[in-house]
Amino acid sequence: MAELKDISVLFAHDSADDASRVTSVLDNSGYRVRAYQANSKEDLANEIKSNSLDIILGQMNSSSLPPKDLLQEISRLNKDVPVVLINSSHDDSVVAQGIRMGAKDVVAEEEDQRLIAVVNREMSNREDRAAHRDTQRRFYTSENRYQQLLQFARLPLAIVQDSMFVMANESFAELFSLPQDEIEETPFIDLLDKAGQQSFKDIYKSFVANPDSFNGSELVTETEGSGESIKMEINSVKYNDEDCLQIRVEPKFAMGAVGAGSEAAVASSSEDGLMPRHKLVQHISSAINLAHQENRDSCLMCVEIDAFDKLQETLGLGVSDELYYAMIAFVVDKFTEAATTSFETNRLLVLMEGTDPETAVEKGKKLCAEIEQSVLEFGGHSQQITVRAGIALISDLITNADIAIKQAIRGCEQLVEAAEDEVINTAGLFEPEGQADSDDVDINFLLKQAFKHTHLQILFQPLMHFHGEEGKHYEVLLGIRPEHKETYPPDFIAMACRSNENHEIDRWVILEALRTLMKKINCEGDETLFIHVSKQSLQNEKFAAWLHAAVKKSRLNPKQIVFQFREVDVSSFLKASGEVVRAIKAAGCRSAITHFGTSVQPMKILDSIPFDFVKVDGSFTLAAQKSASDIPKLVELLDQIKEKERLSIVPMVENTQILPSLWKSAVAFIQGYYVRQPTDKMDFSF
Repeated sequence: MAELKDISVLFAHDSADDASRVTSVLDNSGYRVRAYQANSKEDLANEIKSNSLDIILGQMNSSSLPPKDLLQEISRLNKDVPVVLINSSHDDSVVAQGIRMGAKDVVAEEEDQRLIAVVNREMSNREDRAAHRDTQRRFYTSENRYQQLLQFARLPLAIVQDSMFVMANESFAELFSLPQDEIEETPFIDLLDKAGQQSFKDIYKSFVANPDSFNGSELVTETEGSGESIKMEINSVKYNDEDCLQIRVEPKFAMGAVGAGSEAAVASSSEDGLMPRHKLVQHISSAINLAHQENRDSCLMCVEIDAFDKLQETLGLGVSDELYYAMIAFVVDKFTEAATTSFETNRLLVLMEGTDPETAVEKGKKLCAEIEQSVLEFGGHSQQITVRAGIALISDLITNADIAIKQAIRGCEQLVEAAEDEVINTAGLFEPEGQADSDDVDINFLLKQAFKHTHLQILFQPLMHFHGEEGKHYEVLLGIRPEHKETYPPDFIAMACRSNENHEIDRWVILEALRTLMKKINCEGDETLFIHVSKQSLQNEKFAAWLHAAVKKSRLNPKQIVFQFREVDVSSFLKASGEVVRAIKAAGCRSAITHFGTSVQPMKILDSIPFDFVKVDGSFTLAAQKSASDIPKLVELLDQIKEKERLSIVPMVENTQILPSLWKSAVAFIQGYYVRQPTDKMDFSF
């Protein structure tokens, strides 16, 4: 007789009789059913928190818990619980509608055998997804530990199994004044003082009980003779397929085994109450393990100051940084038990372990209200501000810390997108965006395929000079080779440029553009290329150095290369933008700002960052071409740019209607389909 399989089923049914009938069907098909009932969103949330559910069976025509509400709540709670809907009869249009809403399938009431097949399929798929996530978690943990080992390569490090050393590096042996060949014959516990031995016994007992769920620990001991205290970090590792403990001595306790530079780089504490990023990542990883092994969710909150770019313009970069640190101090004081770190300018991360999403949102809203009612004092200044707090739920679906961090940041972005003005002053839970997540995965996969099979190409659109410098100027754009266009979605390029891999696109386009320009100049001569740089590259600390090396290696005249940035990205990352632009100038290249004129005070950006070219936003051109009454707005903006002694560019010129006005305004360049659409060659007759 086949062994019965346990299955936890939540019924979102109006009728208990219907639920009982389906339970009997599953019982008779080899399942041992644990049934639960939910008649409202509140019931659903409580059941999901209280029980580890395998599948949810809902009704297409339910009045108490409609399928749309059911599926939205599952998505909001970030749970991998498949939903199958039951309809009164079979209808292909209803099946399509249910699947579009997010259900795995829609089954007619009389199709018991099909329901069993669908449940079997979804249980198997769920097991596969869980196994895949577990593999991802293990891979991420291994990768993270590998990076740590590289970072701490000179620190004392050892691997212990059954209290004996399997491996100990030279620095570890020196720390205990033992030759390396002798230390591996010495029980680890014999190197510890009395208190350290007791601590290690407790740690080892916890590790042996369940190596997979061991989340790491710390141990302090004194070395024999010197009386120096040593702090060790202990983690579970696999060594030769055996469960072992990794012992790593923290740098400031390593007594000269590590140089001062390494110690500073991995300092483990901060006077402002913040922890280093790598420590927060470790805490997030522990929270992920908690969700995976004990079904206990946690939350990660990202706190940002509202309208921070304008505060930077008003207060200046130095004072606005002081304001940011005053906000950090306020938050740290309110969340004394939480792990916190400053992720980047105007982005503070707070980890609330073991906290459900409702409580986290409530705490976030309370924090927003308290900050609004306070006056922050800093460096002789005082300021009232409001903040926003995006919250990511760390459930068993989260496989690594990077995903949790991105979702918390995206939670803040969603609050901004939903707001009517710049004052957000509230907290909100990250909402998965329908099929967006799966689309991102598909786009990233397609992008890798496009790179691998050289389906991408760069295109060139000329900029015609009116009153600008002489020469042949082209903007570099990304496209798909014509013979492969049907392989990709119509908006593939736009979606790829919004993906997390945009920095890889930047580097590929830059290298291709430089190679093409080298070939062109060897043949003819005076082309200048305008190349886009995304916000992802702006935030990458290594980008400026990479760019400098790429330009130098090309042996091109740097003045023939112009790197351009969107105004919205520059406003969001003003400090980073300034540093990158100055690095570009140091390399001899020039810079441009595009989509200019849409922020509240765009001219202040030109005061703080020395862009050479300014391309106005295309909306000004389109409006001027539709209505003559909008031409003065465009001309006024061009005059202001001229006063700042920058060369102006007007894009999206599609007809001759506004050319006389542009000529009078002394615009440097025009661009658009009136001049020429993008092509794969630099062969425009200027």
